[in-house]
Amino acid sequence: MKQKQPSASVVIYMEGGRRGSDSASERRKVNDLRRNMRHLFDSLPRHPRVVACGSRNEAVNLFQYTLSRGEIAILLIDSEAEKGATEETISFFQRMAATNNDAQISLPAGATNQNVYLIVQCMETWFLADVEALAGYYKQGFNRNALPKSKELEQVAKLDVLAALKAATRQTQRGEYQKRHGLELLGLLDRKKLAGRCPHFASLLLRIGELVAALGCQIAAWHGIISSTRTVLRHFAC
Repeated sequence: MKQKQPSASVVIYMEGGRRGSDSASERRKVNDLRRNMRHLFDSLPRHPRVVACGSRNEAVNLFQYTLSRGEIAILLIDSEAEKGATEETISFFQRMAATNNDAQISLPAGATNQNVYLIVQCMETWFLADVEALAGYYKQGFNRNALPKSKELEQVAKLDVLAALKAATRQTQRGEYQKRHGLELLGLLDRKKLAGRCPHFASLLLRIGELVAALGCQIAAWHGIISSTRTVLRHFAC
């Protein structure tokens, strides 16, 4: 019997959604999350496949299984805490495990600095990177002055990010920020703005481009983006 060959694609396993749910609304949320995440890589000739796994444990399990098959996999999870732009992901997990007994932050088997990436500190941080997208979504009543003034968005604590978003949107017609808004906002984000203010996203962007190129795809349209992303990362490393 001929052995099945690993698929020549990049798969991103991430937290979010409720995988395998029988609810039509939950399936719609999962599909929206996948589609809007792929939007961030839409200039690539071959999109990474995005799998919304629900819980972190499920994402880790699927990530490990894919690695065991010799396929290319990336794990993308929230850091839930501050992580320095130049701190290696493995070192972050080790540091957190040493100071916290929560199994959610344990180091996944097969994890390396090249296949585990973090959303620092939460996906709402990404929304703050594109104020124009927020203003366009919430429209009248949006208060951009309520957003953090820090240029280092990833150093703003998760609770402060959420509080700022709620304060900025409280008087809008859409109402105060809710998680369900996040799925739509994700699809509106400008990739360049996001990479310019969130170095961990910039690192993910660079890695995806490298992996797709290694699979034999031509990424001429991405050469400028990859070059500018490297420049961003050098800036944060200073």
